[in-house]
Amino acid sequence: MSTCQPAHQHGHDADCTCIAHSTFGGQLRSEVTCGHCKNVSASTDPFLDLSLDLRASSGVGPEGGVMSLERCLERFTTSEGTEYSCSRCGMQGKDSQASKRLRLGRLPKVLAVHLKVKTLRFGFAQSSVR
Repeated sequence: MSTCQPAHQHGHDADCTCIAHSTFGGQLRSEVTCGHCKNVSASTDPFLDLSLDLRASSGVGPEGGVMSLERCLERFTTSEGTEYSCSRCGMQGKDSQASKRLRLGRLPKVLAVHLKVKTLRFGFAQSSVR
């Protein structure tokens, strides 16, 4: 069991053998597909945890506004439109109609998930005292 190399403390060394990275380290694969020529540009990034939004975007979900973990993962990996400059066909900007999708490229031994719940922590009611 070794400690992290200085370069990997910032996510630059995919072969770190420290206990944290060998247990929780995985890779996200980002794929951007050009809507014009269907060229796929892919990259991978290391991760130690996934940060998933637990609230349904409309505020209403099957469990009273909170989605299941499975649904959160589906939404995390769903394609979404993006602006993109294609190196293959030259299409760029709003005309490119590209789609971006995240996939779990390599799963860690233990998947740590951070569940985000967007709530208003401090609400202030208008005071009627003058």
